[in-house]
Amino acid sequence: MRLIMLEKKENIPTNDDIKVLIVDDVNINLILGKRLLSKLGVKVDTADSGVQCLEKMRQDDYHLILLDIQMEPMTGPETMAEIRKNTHWDQVSIVAVSSSLTEEIINQCRAFSVTHFLKRPFLKSDLNTILTSLVSS
Repeated sequence: MRLIMLEKKENIPTNDDIKVLIVDDVNINLILGKRLLSKLGVKVDTADSGVQCLEKMRQDDYHLILLDIQMEPMTGPETMAEIRKNTHWDQVSIVAVSSSLTEEIINQCRAFSVTHFLKRPFLKSDLNTILTSLVSS
């Protein structure tokens, strides 16, 4: 099981208008994720930490955040908590990304209105499924 879908968010435009922020502390994951999403026609930005994620979100509007769960020093759930504290970011969809999706991780992330869970390694088709569900909502 690589992808778990929970809910859909409103006001998501077509692929070429979607802006995605990939947040991961492993550089190769940022590079690969950006390459896959760019092939799907979305605008992509990257952040290498939860702190940088929040900085970029203050500067620009994103429709979707692909957020690594197991980052340091600010973890994915800690970053999610900060995102959800800001009402301006209520409609931002969050995809929790991890190589290990345990029940504990899933339950922890659900508290922050995560819309999808994505298990590594994932495929371009997994990302396309997520984008399609967001666009069609």
